[in-house]
Amino acid sequence: MVNPRTETDAVASRDRCIGRVRKLLVTSGIGLLGAVGIASCGPDDAETAADDAEASGPGESSEEPVAFGDAAEIGAWTVSIGEVEFDAAEQIEDYEDFNRYPSEGQTFILVALDITYNGEGAGGTYYTFDCTLWNGGDALGGELRDIAVPDPLDRVGPVQSGSRASGHVLFEAPEGDYDGMLLGVEAAGERHYFALA
Repeated sequence: MVNPRTETDAVASRDRCIGRVRKLLVTSGIGLLGAVGIASCGPDDAETAADDAEASGPGESSEEPVAFGDAAEIGAWTVSIGEVEFDAAEQIEDYEDFNRYPSEGQTFILVALDITYNGEGAGGTYYTFDCTLWNGGDALGGELRDIAVPDPLDRVGPVQSGSRASGHVLFEAPEGDYDGMLLGVEAAGERHYFALA
């Protein structure tokens, strides 16, 4: 007569063995596929990847921003910098009584963005653009959305396909030299850097 416990142990041992064999086969298969994939990548592929990396256009890095006045395609939009007011503290204070004054040693920078919608129908601008002020490669801060500005960018839409609009974004930054200042504009996961002067 077969001992039920011995039979159960044998079945469990067999199942463990099958599990190990499956795991080994899967691991070996992945390794084999990886080896085949690596072998299929020749020097031409590496050169193509390097060429693609070098082919980045103006504005795709803070080291090579879009020149002031030039435009760049960001998602479904064409964007360029319009007028820039580097010392807009008094203008902002006069625009709305409830607006605060910048902190000591700081000033407000008011930037007009000119945008054209290239998609179908109409494009909304409410929280479509994420704008950040940069000094070279260092981020100085994001747009001040809690201070009233004339024609805020978030509220100029919807913009019809092929139509152009303009709106303002406001930043707080240290007073001083603005030569290296850039505006980072992001939409639909794409960011471009624009020179402000």
